[in-house]
Amino acid sequence: MSNGGRMDLLPCVRSSIQGKAAKLTVAMAVLAFAFAAPAFGTITYLDPNQTDTCSVGVGTGSCALVWADAGAPGGDPNMNWLQLYGTGNSAFVEDGGHYVLSFSASGGSDNSAFPAGSIPDSWNFTVNSASVSPITWTVSFTMGVSGNYQGTTDTGSVAPGTNVTGSDLITFGTGGTVGYYYIGISLSSASPFSVSVPAGSTIDLNPASVSVPEPGSMWLVAAGAACLPLRRKWRS
Repeated sequence: MSNGGRMDLLPCVRSSIQGKAAKLTVAMAVLAFAFAAPAFGTITYLDPNQTDTCSVGVGTGSCALVWADAGAPGGDPNMNWLQLYGTGNSAFVEDGGHYVLSFSASGGSDNSAFPAGSIPDSWNFTVNSASVSPITWTVSFTMGVSGNYQGTTDTGSVAPGTNVTGSDLITFGTGGTVGYYYIGISLSSASPFSVSVPAGSTIDLNPASVSVPEPGSMWLVAAGAACLPLRRKWRS
């Protein structure tokens, strides 16, 4: 082929490369948008002002709430997650003649639309006592969606030194606006006892059930996958 023929091919090759690059840029932009974290207001946000507090109802100790921001949905991706943790010691209650300890927290949301679905809840705490008396526990979660209140209540009786874990589901057949949530744990025994609900392994409303890579990492993987067909074609 003459030099003139080669020169005639250059604009065509350049145009082809530019076209492929433009398509790849668009594909990468779409992938970046698809895997980006939701913006505030795109999911229902429990306690949007982060002003709700946890309280010790009976007994002594302290507890607190941990909020996920609006970009960190939980097991139900339409809502963020909320965690309660703390430590405490039981107090004797004359009415009933038992030692009792309770933690609870309640509040609302940002009033954004929430679809029908199932919201997971879970618990992880440890009970201890110098006695061998069993300790009875109850963990309760409640949510109100447009006046429809649903919840879970799980109970059990364990020996001192036991780590108690479990999970359940709050199911709503119809959607609406989340106006209320409640998280509570109460325990009782014939002898004094203590409870530890560690941060990170807590009394959780809508905990994430699977580990999701960071949005930036997912974007890089997707972009790399998009480049493979183009690379194979140029190498062939």
